[in-house]
Amino acid sequence: MYFDKMQIADLSPDSVTYACILKACASTESIQKGEQIYLKVSKLGFLEKDVVLGTAVVDMYAKRNDLTKAQQVLQSLSHRYVTSWNALIGGYCQAGHIEHAFIYLEHMKAEGLSLDSVTYACILKACASTESIQKGEQIYLKVSKLGFLEKDVVLGIAVVDMYVKRNDITKAQQVLQSLSHHYVTSWNALIGGYCQAGHIEHAFIHLKHMKAEGLSLDSVTYACILKACASTKSIQKGEQIYLKVSKLGFLEKDVVLGIAVVDMYAKRNDLTKAQQVLQSLSHHYVTSWNALIGGYCQAGHIEHAFIHLEHMKAEGLSPNSLTYACILKACASTESIQKGEQIYLKVSKLGFLEKDVVLGIAVVDMYAKRNDLTKAKQVLQSLSHRYVTSWNALIGGYFQAGHIEHAFIHLEHMKAEGLSLGAYAFVGILRTCAKNKDLSRGIRIHHDLQRQGLVGKCLDALSSMYARCGAISKARELLDTYKSRNAYSWIVVTTKCA
Repeated sequence: MYFDKMQIADLSPDSVTYACILKACASTESIQKGEQIYLKVSKLGFLEKDVVLGTAVVDMYAKRNDLTKAQQVLQSLSHRYVTSWNALIGGYCQAGHIEHAFIYLEHMKAEGLSLDSVTYACILKACASTESIQKGEQIYLKVSKLGFLEKDVVLGIAVVDMYVKRNDITKAQQVLQSLSHHYVTSWNALIGGYCQAGHIEHAFIHLKHMKAEGLSLDSVTYACILKACASTKSIQKGEQIYLKVSKLGFLEKDVVLGIAVVDMYAKRNDLTKAQQVLQSLSHHYVTSWNALIGGYCQAGHIEHAFIHLEHMKAEGLSPNSLTYACILKACASTESIQKGEQIYLKVSKLGFLEKDVVLGIAVVDMYAKRNDLTKAKQVLQSLSHRYVTSWNALIGGYFQAGHIEHAFIHLEHMKAEGLSLGAYAFVGILRTCAKNKDLSRGIRIHHDLQRQGLVGKCLDALSSMYARCGAISKARELLDTYKSRNAYSWIVVTTKCA
């Protein structure tokens, strides 16, 4: 708006103005406006002179996940710097394409540029969220050798966080202890790891260590512990934290913390208390209402969920896709199919299904669970993007209804779209093959597992399938090959041999 007013006033924007707008376009849905700015600055020749502007364009496309365009822009720049390479590599990391990130890392080094802590932190973050722990280890050893960990707090946190996300809490703790400076953020990463693993006692122990170093807990620390208390039986500790943050006045200032308290009580099924806490907050947001509504949905109180949905709307707040997905899930597991239909029509009209994969899955799943597989199939086919999870919902519905042939037909349709099932879905199919003594299909699934490298993750179900279908020697061969002595697998095989 002010950019437009500036032009009307006949004032010429400079490269700083354009870089600022491009940054805004990267973090919003204004890709079209960003495209216009890119064409404008290219025409004016600004990209040849200004590294910040070039980096801003690369970053915009990378953040919008248009990595091909980001790469093209980077290659077109007359001068490439670490910051511009970081923008591209960061885009690949964000998208989970860790292999591509490493390829461009090599291209960057081939140009004689040295990686900085931002590059390394970005890759470590990607390694944390993928299966690339070995590459993450290599990066950790590299930055330790370069002495980066002693100077850069962000990098230290990234290493701790990587081990936490890979559930190697011991290593995360060792890295934290080795850092020359400890900060609230690095402690939060470790404590968050213990909370995520459900080790609430260890989280409280390290909370004391953190305080012993003279560091004050922030709202992130408290929110993390409250979340852990919500998913464990530690409601008493959660109560203590709630009273503490209330006394400190944190709830009045921090929306995340308020949501965490509501969510804790909602997950412990104390919906009256969750509602009281929500009402006590100085500001209500969609996310805090979602926590309460989610609690009612989880408890199967669909009528109450709809009542609070109306209260939320009465405050001028618009439900988002998460609100609707939560209610649809509840409708799937109760007899509220009519209400689910109303929500489906509403989100279709709002265009939410075109943008939100979780919502699409929730609708397919609702119809599949209500055994309306024709409708589930129609919804799936109407989605602009189909994912493994949405196919799983439909295929699972056919298996649940005993329509094995249809399930396998749709499995082939899914594969024809270039999608592959995950280990969890394969286990379900193998159990069905075992139940129906369907060895030929079980062998086909075995081949699929081999192609995807998932045999090890599905070994129990696979060996059991062969045993139950009478192929005892094949079951034994599998268990011997993978050196498995899983008690259940061997019981099944030996029982069938007897």
